[in-house]
Amino acid sequence: MRKYVYLGASAMALCVGYAALTGPQAVEPQRLAYALTVQLAQPERQGYARTITATGAIAAWETAVLSSEIDGLPVARILVEEGDLVEAGQVLAELDQRFPLFELQRLKAQEQEAAVTLRDAHRNADRARELKGSGAIAEQQASSMLMAEGAAAGRLDALKAQRASQQLRLERSRIVASDAGVIVSRSLSKGQVVSTGQELFRLLRQGRLEWNARLGSADLARVVPGQAVLVRAGGAVHTGKVRAIVPDLDSDTREAIVHVSLTAGLKQGLFPGMFARGEFAPEPLEGWTLPRSAVVMRDGHSLVFTVGTDDRVSSLPVQILAYLKDRLVVSGVQGSERVVLRGGEFLNDGDQVRIDAAEVLLTRSSHD
Repeated sequence: MRKYVYLGASAMALCVGYAALTGPQAVEPQRLAYALTVQLAQPERQGYARTITATGAIAAWETAVLSSEIDGLPVARILVEEGDLVEAGQVLAELDQRFPLFELQRLKAQEQEAAVTLRDAHRNADRARELKGSGAIAEQQASSMLMAEGAAAGRLDALKAQRASQQLRLERSRIVASDAGVIVSRSLSKGQVVSTGQELFRLLRQGRLEWNARLGSADLARVVPGQAVLVRAGGAVHTGKVRAIVPDLDSDTREAIVHVSLTAGLKQGLFPGMFARGEFAPEPLEGWTLPRSAVVMRDGHSLVFTVGTDDRVSSLPVQILAYLKDRLVVSGVQGSERVVLRGGEFLNDGDQVRIDAAEVLLTRSSHD
């Protein structure tokens, strides 16, 4: 009998335990999964100075090509070498002047002879005019005397013109500098017979150099003639000013040339063809800024994460315009966004975040 009592008690205990396991229980509230606890920042307007940088080559401001204006004469003397400083009008080389001198003397002698002939023709013509109506001289003879006078005058004029031409040829046998500057190349040698138009010297006018900076279309709009420029070349920094802007972009690089006049020249270690970097005078601007920690680089692009009213984040592409001390000047924001201050590299679009209790009000980073 006691055995059955024990069995019944055990069965009842099992039933009570089963009921306890399968009976209704209190449901715990579901917890939300936050991706991150974040602090917020808001874009601020801030002034900054944007420096335009560029690269390019040092070049001659202007080069003068000095060539021969006569031909058929050999080079007799060369008076300058490459790198020499010259003055305007200075003789650089001389061609052999012997033949022009001989020809000039011959023409002078012929001119003197023609002058004597003209004087005789004048006397004869004067006599013919006096006697022409008196019958003392034949009409045909008088006409011949008058024609001889005209022919003698014409020959003298022609000889004078030839002598002037030969005098000019003699003067042009001297090659002179058209302007002050530096001889940068020499293309003749002693004894060489020159021809008209042949290049003999190349002159860097006034010794002036310039920097040909290459700028993209966006920067080109911010450059004006007269703007100050710092140029780094030859291990030194040189000053300059924008001289001219070429209004033509290269079809391949989409860049244009900006000519910058330099105060330095060959004496300061600058030479045509040298590579140089430069900075144009800063331009005062104003733009939206964010703390550097708020900007995330992802797949080669800059972006920030903004927090919506539902505390979910979404990415917003931005472009970095300038770097300040601890902030970045960016485009792509309007100023009202709530931006994740740091930790954006761990977030993805749609993630829900918890706003730091100490940052319920938007934090505004201090100015530089």
